[in-house]
Amino acid sequence: MNKSRAVITMDSGQSHVAFTTNVPVICGFTVVRPEVRIPYRKDAITIPIVPEENKCRFCQSDWNIDTKAICPRKMENPECVDEMTANKFIDALRIVTGR
Repeated sequence: MNKSRAVITMDSGQSHVAFTTNVPVICGFTVVRPEVRIPYRKDAITIPIVPEENKCRFCQSDWNIDTKAICPRKMENPECVDEMTANKFIDALRIVTGR
């Protein structure tokens, strides 16, 4: 991972490994607020991708519940996931690569 030009991931084990490097990290956050998870990295770029404000984003941060891969608010199609569009990640990658 340390030899990558950038890492694109959701908040997961992969993102936490990426955060131990100085590689630019583009990371999607749905159930936890990014400020709770993103570590300080000197001279490293981190771009959090978050859903628009809606009633379901950051549910784990709001309610401190374990999601177990199921929407804790029992939404069949959680808005927070639907709003994690490819364009948000592509725009962030353009910032990182300067293209």
